[in-house]
Amino acid sequence: MKKRILSMALALSLMLVVVPAASVSAAATSSAAYVEVVPPKYEAVFAFSEGLAAVMLDGKWGFIDKTGAEVIPPIYENERTSGIDYHFRFSEGLAAVKLDGKWGFIDKTGAEVIPFIYENALNFSEGLAAVQLGFHVPPYYYETRWGFIDKTGEEVIPFEYTEAASFSEGLAAVSAMHIEHWYAYIDKTGTVVISFSASIASNRNFSEGLAAFRRDGKWGFIDKTGKEVIPPIYEGVVSFSEGFAIVMLGPMDGSVLRNNRWGAIDKSGNEVIQPSPRYMEIFSFSEGFAKVDFLNPEDGGAAFIDKSGRIVLPHGYEQTPENLPPLSYSRFGAGRFSEGLAAVEWRPRGGEFGWVFIDTSGNEIIPVTQNYASMETISEGMAAVSVGDRSSTTWGFISINATGTPTPTPTPTPTPTPTPTPTTPPTQASDISVIVNGTALTFDQPPITQDGRTLVPLRAIFEALGADVDWNPSTQTVSAVRGSVTITLRIGSNILVRNGVDITLDVPAQTVGGRTLVPVRAIAESFGADVGWNPTTRTVTITE
Repeated sequence: MKKRILSMALALSLMLVVVPAASVSAAATSSAAYVEVVPPKYEAVFAFSEGLAAVMLDGKWGFIDKTGAEVIPPIYENERTSGIDYHFRFSEGLAAVKLDGKWGFIDKTGAEVIPFIYENALNFSEGLAAVQLGFHVPPYYYETRWGFIDKTGEEVIPFEYTEAASFSEGLAAVSAMHIEHWYAYIDKTGTVVISFSASIASNRNFSEGLAAFRRDGKWGFIDKTGKEVIPPIYEGVVSFSEGFAIVMLGPMDGSVLRNNRWGAIDKSGNEVIQPSPRYMEIFSFSEGFAKVDFLNPEDGGAAFIDKSGRIVLPHGYEQTPENLPPLSYSRFGAGRFSEGLAAVEWRPRGGEFGWVFIDTSGNEIIPVTQNYASMETISEGMAAVSVGDRSSTTWGFISINATGTPTPTPTPTPTPTPTPTPTTPPTQASDISVIVNGTALTFDQPPITQDGRTLVPLRAIFEALGADVDWNPSTQTVSAVRGSVTITLRIGSNILVRNGVDITLDVPAQTVGGRTLVPVRAIAESFGADVGWNPTTRTVTITE
């Protein structure tokens, strides 16, 4: 396959500004620090994903790393598509970008991996990417169709759909050429699992086992068999997150739309947060909290609720004078919790609105600053920030450290290859059992124990967890992808990389009896599973 190697350039060293920690909350104080790694200079940015962030300069997109170095120069075209995926980010090691009017895929060095031949492309998800090809239909017509390719660019599911969404939890929504505006769900072989219907929504992926559907203008949820689990009674719904879906009911008195009632339901359809006209909107739960926007000025702007619907943040603040609303977050200046922190815009008594990062206890981890016009949600320890106004806004990044220790100045140094020496030699442990979601695994190479850790054959454990496995013999590296999680691990190394973040293992991956063995706990927990150990029966239990 032809490869286009893009030129790489490193940015000059960037000025770092360290802001001392402070706290203005009435709650317990905390200290923290942030470093302005990338001064605001870009026209637009996307959040970091797998160690890189897309940035726009002079109308073109490129990618920078967490030191601010330009790893992939800004040469890609600025075009947002109407697809339901999120462009300009790396996913499963590749990014969909547009060059000379066509879409293709590049790796993290900027090398062309899949040629620029597509009319449109969505990012890889669960090992496949939805892409759109153009076809000439004699004598004059030119039509486009969607299909799916793998990471080699090979066609896996034929180009026969008018629309296609990314795979989520093993299924993807598609629309057929011959049934306009009707959608179905297919699996990774292209088999129709849930038949074509006008009720299926093109942009609603499965999340936590359920997907939204619409009938007669109302929304409900179906499971992966197409069975109606929650009847369509809602004016609007947001996909399930952390066991809850945000729902909207119409006003009880049939009045204007702004009096719609927002609440939350569980997977049985129980209203765990009663729909109330008090909220202008409720956003999805993240790390146990959901942002709410209040409808009435006397309630303030925005706040955070827990899963019982109780307002938990802000709390403990002195009230403002009677002619002002209670102290709260700006309605349009509060984001979701990520990595334990949320960016909010708020006004201390007698002061001006400014930006802070709060933790889940309400402490101002990063103090109020009016230096930035906005702050975005943290991703991989980095948060996008902007300066200027609507007519002229530029973006950069700050590195967040919420532990109380100032973030060290990042330098673009290569990651060393560790060569750990085990304190004890590995021993065969054929009496150890591994059970994944109730199913006992069988291995052609028995597990081993080393330094108190159990290692098992990698392919068996990855496939039991539903991950797609890839082995690179030249680098002795294994990669596994499941959903939004990508992990890589090199034989002999005790560094596991999860979505671009290094995790140090107690023992390295190693080859025993011609099989590659990996630490079972670290692998399972990287995919979000719970791991238990029964010393009496010598059983590892993995549940999701």
